[in-house]
Amino acid sequence: TFMFHMRSGINNPNYRYIANFLRTPLFFSDPSSKGNLLKKLLSGHWSPVLAWIDPAECSEFEDNSIDEIHKYGLVMVGDVNKKFGTYLAPATRFLKALNTKQVMDGCCRGMIRLKIASQN
Repeated sequence: TFMFHMRSGINNPNYRYIANFLRTPLFFSDPSSKGNLLKKLLSGHWSPVLAWIDPAECSEFEDNSIDEIHKYGLVMVGDVNKKFGTYLAPATRFLKALNTKQVMDGCCRGMIRLKIASQN
């Protein structure tokens, strides 16, 4: 499941994760709303997932009003679009961004886990 990979894989140096997601759920937009079809077609993209911050470590963040952060943690995304750069997103919102459907084929987006080959 998503949280299993967040807890056990993202911060593991033996694995790398790449996600195909829609940015709109991360930035308070409703991806199911009508209109802006062109944006929906072009917004899904691949970016590396760099880290997951455990909820226990999130108490250091100033915005304590966001309960979802303190329950599920934060995901660090290295967005390939230079305009967005690297940012933190609540894990629940990132999961919503992964669970959006692609307009072309109706399939959900998701993540790929890559195992780093040993250097023997």
